[in-house]
Amino acid sequence: MSFETRLRKETPRWVAAGVVTAEQARRIEAWHAGNEGAAARRFLGVLTMLGGVLCVVGLALVIKANWEHVHRWWKLATLVVLLGAAYGFGFGLKEGPRQMGRTGGALLMAGCGLFLLGIVLVGQIYHLSGLVGDAVALWIAGIAAVPFLTRTRGTFFVLLLAVDAWVWSSAVEPGGRLTGLAGLQGSEEMALLFSLLCLSLALYWSAAWWSARWRSFAAMQRAWALIGVGATVYAAGFFHNEWVVRSSTLLAEPAAVGVGLVLLVSAMAARVDFAGWRRLSPWLLLAAVPAAIAVGGFFGETTRVVCAWLSSGALVLLGVFMARAGLQEEKPWLVNAGIGFIALTILTRYFDVFASMLDQGLMFLVSGVVVLGLGWVLEGRRRVLLRAIRQGGEA
Repeated sequence: MSFETRLRKETPRWVAAGVVTAEQARRIEAWHAGNEGAAARRFLGVLTMLGGVLCVVGLALVIKANWEHVHRWWKLATLVVLLGAAYGFGFGLKEGPRQMGRTGGALLMAGCGLFLLGIVLVGQIYHLSGLVGDAVALWIAGIAAVPFLTRTRGTFFVLLLAVDAWVWSSAVEPGGRLTGLAGLQGSEEMALLFSLLCLSLALYWSAAWWSARWRSFAAMQRAWALIGVGATVYAAGFFHNEWVVRSSTLLAEPAAVGVGLVLLVSAMAARVDFAGWRRLSPWLLLAAVPAAIAVGGFFGETTRVVCAWLSSGALVLLGVFMARAGLQEEKPWLVNAGIGFIALTILTRYFDVFASMLDQGLMFLVSGVVVLGLGWVLEGRRRVLLRAIRQGGEA
């Protein structure tokens, strides 16, 4: 139900209760009459995105069926036309007199995706070979200016995805740019985990330096970084059986030097009040502790077990501080993310410990009670926090 629809249902009750007069209710409804088409515009934006995806998939299937019979110049020309149309129509719809921002943003996002398709196409036509990470880096360079020229959050989100994709490919690909830097040969999973954690922390700290003009970009970058930190710390609990424990000391590993730099920069950044961000930023240092212990191999053969449980404990604490920061900053999504990470961690560790006992009917019954009880408690707490945000008070 849209705001305007609900408003028209509530105003008669306000008049009957004597809160407002009939004339005041009419003026309130007239004041919000200009937004009645918001739902239709949102629906049109969704249809445009869906239609665009179907068109791209259909075109890809047609081209695939006749790929060998299409000349290379026709392939490149078609791509250039599609790329120009996506950017041109997207920017025109966004900045045009009708202000169709959602539709224009969807087309601009499609243009960013087509640029990556163009890189793959050129590499295939001319039989170019190289690292996947280098191709992704070229994609980043090609779309980096689009969010700032168009000022669209969607294209900035694609740019953040591209940066994560570059780190992912560079960390796990043989000979990747980050594999040797991490010093984790023989453990691609750990190299990926460490690289994504460092990237997420770097994104969080750097988001504080955006100017007020780019506040929406800063908020998206901060949210993406927090989700990335939580996801990497959560994933650490699953990689403990795969990690190759190194016997060398902490300072002997290049990865450990990276952890030290992240801790140093994070500690320095946490001491500065970035427009109220200090409420959460110091506690992100918890995420780097399991990574430092894993890389250093301080506990020998038990390092993998220690890191798994430390990661779970760190994520629960991070969830608590995220929910608290969401209450203080009046951001419901931060409360939801914190509660979600807490629930996910507790349930994961529960089934990790008792999975071998689930062949008994009694354990299924107990597990069901645990899940229901945990869900009931956390959902109740989440509603209390969200109610406190709406009322502007403390929970």
